[in-house]
Amino acid sequence: MKLVEKIPNFEHINKEVGLKFLNSNEKLYLKILNSFLDRYEHIKISSLNSDERKGVVHTIKGLSATLGMEKLNRLCIAELTEQKIMEIDENLLLVIDELKREL
Repeated sequence: MKLVEKIPNFEHINKEVGLKFLNSNEKLYLKILNSFLDRYEHIKISSLNSDERKGVVHTIKGLSATLGMEKLNRLCIAELTEQKIMEIDENLLLVIDELKREL
């Protein structure tokens, strides 16, 4: 994994929101983004059982709010219908792909 020194501009992540939550600590923000990538790179919400889904989506909801992943956060707040779970999977994949490209 390469480690960037400057936070890139993201399409699916509002870095200003994330930095605001972390007192503009860019090093910490990058560390948490990398941790998010490591933790969720290979997860598919739709393949989890109901209890696992609830726990993972709840955790992603909090992290996505803190990191500025606004669309992902909105999807995680909604009722977890099969359609919403598929949308969460799709948006999570977009975020993960972007992190892999930029970090």
